Amino acid sequence: MFEGPKSIISTITGIILLVLGGISLLNSFGILGFSLPEIPELILLIVLAVAGIYLFIDGVFQFALAPAMAWTSMGLGIVFGGAGVLRVLNMLTPLVGWVQGTIINVVFVIIGILLIIGAFMF
Repeated sequence: MFEGPKSIISTITGIILLVLGGISLLNSFGILGFSLPEIPELILLIVLAVAGIYLFIDGVFQFALAPAMAWTSMGLGIVFGGAGVLRVLNMLTPLVGWVQGTIINVVFVIIGILLIIGAFMF
């Protein structure tokens, strides 16, 4: 059930992240012949950190109807948001060095899908 500003924000954010990660991912596999312009890594990491934190917050609101989905969203939100924050701050780089290249596009697709699903949970 789609309702309220939270659902609209989750849907728009999810679609943006799905497009941001999906187009780059499909281009890297040779499925699409075009790609988005090159975005600096710092901006992608900031977007990852904010999206991860928002996914965690979105997971908190999902507890009433789907606890398993809520735990998944909260867990991945902490992992992805924390990895983005640590990379932006240049801390524990050997631990979170995997957040780059194609992996960040896959993470954007995962977060986008979870946010779109979460938008229709209420």
